[in-house]
Amino acid sequence: SGWLRLDKLKLTALDSVEHLIFTALTDDGRVLDQECCEKLFGVEASQRPQSLIQQPPASLEDNSQRRIEASIAAFVEDNQRLFMEEREKLEKWADDKLLSAEEALRETKARIAQLKRDSRKASSLQEQSEVQRQLSELERVQRRQRQEIFAVEDEIIEKRDELIDALQQRLSQTTETVNLFTLRWRVV
Repeated sequence: SGWLRLDKLKLTALDSVEHLIFTALTDDGRVLDQECCEKLFGVEASQRPQSLIQQPPASLEDNSQRRIEASIAAFVEDNQRLFMEEREKLEKWADDKLLSAEEALRETKARIAQLKRDSRKASSLQEQSEVQRQLSELERVQRRQRQEIFAVEDEIIEKRDELIDALQQRLSQTTETVNLFTLRWRVV
């Protein structure tokens, strides 16, 4: 025999999550875990509910508060882990995107340098003209690639800002706890 209490915990941050938190205490002072409480709650009652005459022990409230705090801590830890995973994904994506754009620019620069060397070796005006045309085209490509690097950096900053906004929303979490009921139980 003992006491059983059920609280509803609502956690709101980026999304909302609700938990039902059972707390039970036997008359000899043993605390029952969540699973045992759920099983106890599932047992069919043989009597109609009656109003409580006596007050539950203060330790029931204390245990309930500890379980609620543990659920909140687990929620915060999960949010922290999710944020770290998202940050890692963003950093890898940013590195890949930037490295790819920079590599393309390096290749274009190398081709431009080669064309300049070829230009000095050109033996005819026609060859010289062709090399200069290719050089001009590659220099336009190089300018576009530089602009692309700036665009990639802007995109990275934008994604990072979105991540920071999400973090701010996670930090501004709210919790609401409602005691649904407290009852006296006895298994015979």
